[in-house]
Amino acid sequence: MKKLAVIVLAVAMLSAAFVGVASAQLSPNVAYSTPFSAELNFMSQAGYARYLNHQKTGQWTPFTP
Repeated sequence: MKKLAVIVLAVAMLSAAFVGVASAQLSPNVAYSTPFSAELNFMSQAGYARYLNHQKTGQWTPFTP
């Protein structure tokens, strides 16, 4: 029984560690890029950041004016 408790505790700690890593995604930094330039694929800074986020996650960031 003690062995089972140690295994369960170890699995719980490992899964908690991986959840912390997965949720720590960084946002793309486009603050110093020129809007509507070839560098940003002729998009605004906000639009390009949303596009990069969509490429990583498959979900669109909601647009808030």
